[in-house]
Amino acid sequence: ESAEDTYLSCAPIADLISDRNIHQAFQRLTPRQRRVITALVLCGQHQEALGRELGISQQGVHHTKQQALVRLRKAAKGGR
Repeated sequence: ESAEDTYLSCAPIADLISDRNIHQAFQRLTPRQRRVITALVLCGQHQEALGRELGISQQGVHHTKQQALVRLRKAAKGGR
C-alpha cells in the first residue's frame, strides 16, 4: 500500500470532528494544511516521509502543521 493509498484510506478526518467550530476551521485550512494534519494525526505518517511525498522539507511540514494547529486551537476557543 502506497503512502497515497494510506492517506486516502484515512482522509475523511472532517467526518470525525464533532465540534462545529473546529469542523468549520478544518474546512477553511489550505489543502496542504488539511493534508498535513490528516497524514500526521490520523494516519500517523512521519514528518520526514510526508515532506518527501509533498516535495518539501521536514521543517516545512512542521511549519505547516503548526500554522494549522494555531487556526484549529483558535476555533476551539470560539474564535474564527
